[in-house]
Amino acid sequence: ALYNNDFMLRQARYFAERIERDAGADTNAQVARAFRLAFGRHPSQQEARLATGFVNKQGLFALCRSLFNSNEFVYVD
Repeated sequence: ALYNNDFMLRQARYFAERIERDAGADTNAQVARAFRLAFGRHPSQQEARLATGFVNKQGLFALCRSLFNSNEFVYVD
């Protein structure tokens, strides 16, 4: 389980709303936009497949929260 304070949960909600505005209702487009904004890159084919399935089951907000909790988002190389 992912644990976040209220601030991070609000930010994930705002992020999901922005992605919906930018990419519309298409899950593939939402995933591509989320990766581009969060990581500055496109998802790999495997990431896109897994993230699309995740969004279909858990929702876009859950993906956004997961991206914010990823090492790639938190730490800059």
